[in-house]
Amino acid sequence: MLADDRETLDDAVSASASQCLGLYPVLREVLKLQDIGCDDAKRAVDCYYSLCTVLDLLRQANKPGAVSPSRLHRAIITHLRKYQEVYGSAAWFPKCHLATHLGKMLQLFHILLSCYVHERKHKEIKRFGVLSRSVSKNLLNTNWDSGLLKNVLRVQLEDMSGPGMPNRPAHWESASRPVDAAAEAALRPLLGTNGPITTGIHAVVHGHVHVHSGDVVSFERNGQICIGELWYTFHADDVFMSCVSIWRPVEAAENLFHVEDAPCIVESNSILSTMTYRRLDSNSTALVVPACV
Repeated sequence: MLADDRETLDDAVSASASQCLGLYPVLREVLKLQDIGCDDAKRAVDCYYSLCTVLDLLRQANKPGAVSPSRLHRAIITHLRKYQEVYGSAAWFPKCHLATHLGKMLQLFHILLSCYVHERKHKEIKRFGVLSRSVSKNLLNTNWDSGLLKNVLRVQLEDMSGPGMPNRPAHWESASRPVDAAAEAALRPLLGTNGPITTGIHAVVHGHVHVHSGDVVSFERNGQICIGELWYTFHADDVFMSCVSIWRPVEAAENLFHVEDAPCIVESNSILSTMTYRRLDSNSTALVVPACV
C-alpha cells in the first residue's frame, strides 16, 4: 500500500494521514513481536511507541473529558524529547513545536477536533489558489468558474458592507497628545488654525491601513505615487495630516530609493499603503518591495 508512489525500492516510504492513522496500531503490534537487538533501533522503536501513545490520546480528545490536558501534554513532551534524542535537532520541524500547544488548547476548549479532518479542507483553499484547468472555450460558462465568481463577489459585497471602506476618515488607533511648543509654532501658520494640534504614533487611514511613525509608505502627491518615510502624523480642525520625507528613486535601478530628509506635509488619507523595505549601503539607499496600490 505504501510503495505505490515509489519509483524504486530505495525511495523513502510515505503515506497519507488517513493511511497512517489506520496503520500505526498495526505497526505497533508488529514491532512488539520483533526481537530488536541494536540499541539505536531500540531507541527508535521506543520513540515510535511514545508517538503511538500521543496518537491514542488525540483520537480520544475529540470527546470532552476523555483525556486530561496534563496527561496529553506529558505524552507529547515525552515523545518529542525521545524524538530529538534519536533523530537530532536537524530533524526538528515547526509542527513539533506546534504540538506542544495541544495540551493548552485542550485545557481551554475541552475538546480537540481532528486535525486530519481540517487537512482535507485544503481543497477548499486550492479552489481559489489554483488556476482552472477547464478546456472550455468560454471559461465563464463552466460551473467551476461560475461558482468561483459567485464566491468572490459575495466576499467583496460583505467587505463593502463593513466599516473598513476606503475614504473613511482617518482616526487615531493609539493615544494622542498635544504637539510640543516648537512643532506647534511651525505648524500653526502652515495650517492656519487656532485650535488644538495633537499627534500620535499610530493612526488608521482609509479605515484599514495602519500607519506608524517610522513606517515607509507609498502616498499620492501631485498626481504621482511617491515613496517616503512617515515621520509623524498630527490632527487639527478635524483633518489628519502627515509629515513624510520623500525618497528619490535611484536612476537606472528598479525599486531602489535614496534615503533622504525631504519632508513634506500631505493629507493622511493620501497614504496608500505601508511598504516592506531594507536599507542598504550604510542606510543611504533602500530596497522597497513593490506593492499593488
